[in-house]
Amino acid sequence: MEKKLYFNNMLTCALTIGAAVALPSYLLWIFNVSPKDVPGWTWINFFYTAAVMLFLIIFFGNKAREIKDPEGINGFTYGSSFGFAILSALLSGVIYAILMWVFYSYLNTNAINEALDVVETEFLNNAPDATDEMIEMAQTVTQFMYNIWGLLIMSIFSMGIWGGIIGLFSSAIIKRAPKTTEIE
Repeated sequence: MEKKLYFNNMLTCALTIGAAVALPSYLLWIFNVSPKDVPGWTWINFFYTAAVMLFLIIFFGNKAREIKDPEGINGFTYGSSFGFAILSALLSGVIYAILMWVFYSYLNTNAINEALDVVETEFLNNAPDATDEMIEMAQTVTQFMYNIWGLLIMSIFSMGIWGGIIGLFSSAIIKRAPKTTEIE
């Protein structure tokens, strides 16, 4: 029962992180705003993602600690905390990839065409001697980044890095030393 509760807690953490990190893209689309029109969008999204992941990993990590060691007798090590953060981040990468695939495939279908146009324009501006095959190859790679497999690879990798970095900090907060008993 304990393992099931622990896994459900980790899955809830991953679902929440994945949905929260995908939320800005959906909100921009709902309000018909392009990320290019928001000054400093890259940094805003960067700090938003870091804050959301840190808060949620600490919140759900504390719950995981209570599930694993409710009385605080055995403790919850730094390694256990770090493992929770990494696994939650990797699972959230899968959730994020699925949500973004739905976003690009069904809601914002113009984003792929806009990206392909940008690739072609940038290629022609920066490499005027580029051949059609080179441009086509760049567009193929860009299309790959918007399909489910490309999104899965990129988001699992990036969320794994995020989880590792944030896990270093959050694990120090989540861990709990075991209680020591005095021998009489």
